[in-house]
Amino acid sequence: MHPNALRGERLAEEVAVMKPLTVALLPNMHEVRLQVSTGGTVRVLNNVYAVPRGLKGKIVSARIYEWHIEIWYANQRVETFPRLPGWGHSRVNYRHMIDTLLHKPGGFRDYRYRADLFPQTVFQQAWETLNQRWSPHRADLAYLRILKLAAGGSESDMATVLEHLLASATAWDDSVVAAQLRPTPTLPPALQPHPVNLTAYDQLLGREVTYGVA
Repeated sequence: MHPNALRGERLAEEVAVMKPLTVALLPNMHEVRLQVSTGGTVRVLNNVYAVPRGLKGKIVSARIYEWHIEIWYANQRVETFPRLPGWGHSRVNYRHMIDTLLHKPGGFRDYRYRADLFPQTVFQQAWETLNQRWSPHRADLAYLRILKLAAGGSESDMATVLEHLLASATAWDDSVVAAQLRPTPTLPPALQPHPVNLTAYDQLLGREVTYGVA
């Protein structure tokens, strides 16, 4: 008898009583319901995300995918974030928080998520420059007004203006920034007066009368 014959018989006995494996696929997404804090944030998987300010105190759904998180309210998706790795991190969109901070500009300096309010390096450099030149209250208020301008327009245009001002030696604040962001009105081209020669028109009328008499 072949040495594996007994092993084959035992394997056949085991296969006969085996049941098919039923392993469920890992879910593509799982959903949790959360209440938005009074600060306009939600905590998902121990990381903090800011949502539109109108959702403060509301119950929202967070749909958690492998690489991103969606916030839903009243069957509508209101925000999408890249999913933060690890824990203890934050992603605060200054566009959601700027109006709240402008009502209490004194809270900006000690704001827990202040680092998220510098969307580009040049914004942080601008605040540091303002902080060196003006009082803390004036510097914070000026920077928040700059953020408000960026939120209502183009962040890239704002970054360009800030880079230009940082390279200059003159003192500036949010009013100077606003003036430089405001486009220079384009004047319409000057129109040269063109004298009207009615001689050709009189000749045309004369021809029509001649043809009519004929």
